[in-house]
Amino acid sequence: MNDATLAKAKQGFYDALRASGYSEDSGTVRIIYRNANGDQPTMLQACEYLIAQHPDLIATNPTLPTITAVQKTKDIPVFMMVSPRPDIAKLTDASGNAPANLFERMKLLITLTPQLL
Repeated sequence: MNDATLAKAKQGFYDALRASGYSEDSGTVRIIYRNANGDQPTMLQACEYLIAQHPDLIATNPTLPTITAVQKTKDIPVFMMVSPRPDIAKLTDASGNAPANLFERMKLLITLTPQLL
């Protein structure tokens, strides 16, 4: 989906990676970008494709791709950029816990990134 808020979140993600020393230009990270433009079948295919590539991390933007990613994989960390809290997105269990592979904060992502790359 082409949206100014989502575009800013994506750019902020790239900028945070770059500020931490990771960029495609320097060869320290490989970014696989897919945009379904709001089409659910395309989004499902994109998610399955990304998982098949065995990435170290999936960054999602907005809510539906976040839900799809955490439903499709339990092993790959999923970072939600522009999504509501996990409880609002109905991603929590009966005890209120979010999936173990779901991360909400950029600071946590930057903490994880060196371990994942």
